[in-house]
Amino acid sequence: MTLTTKASVKKLADGKQVEADFHGLKMIFDESKQDGGTGLGPSPMKVLLASMGACQTMTAHSIAKKMRIELTHFSVELEGDLDSEALEQKEGAPRGFTQVRYHFHVQTEAPREKVERLIRLVEEYCPVENTLRNEVKLVRSGLSIEK
Repeated sequence: MTLTTKASVKKLADGKQVEADFHGLKMIFDESKQDGGTGLGPSPMKVLLASMGACQTMTAHSIAKKMRIELTHFSVELEGDLDSEALEQKEGAPRGFTQVRYHFHVQTEAPREKVERLIRLVEEYCPVENTLRNEVKLVRSGLSIEK
């Protein structure tokens, strides 16, 4: 069964600010002042990293509950590499992250083997991680031009 998730995004008046609306939940994206933004929101690429970490964390708690692992603490640190020439829109430069690294921090009384199995399952079932790991078909569904 396919579940469809929707969001709408529009440019705001200030600098590079963009507002995303997820069925009434709104989020502001921006760039740092150094990059021509107002610094009032994270960049889309930073949100992409955070989305993966949030998804891994939520997936971990869901699976841990099923595995009867009590997690005292669970967090993820992520970092991604962007080619600076791609940010300047130079021809031939790799677009997007060239590598994403993540480190899990887990506090639990569970045995190491059980925690390692939990992490393998998180990596297998986290939808955001899987979207980044595997090719996803992107389809432009239209273009509306108004005057």
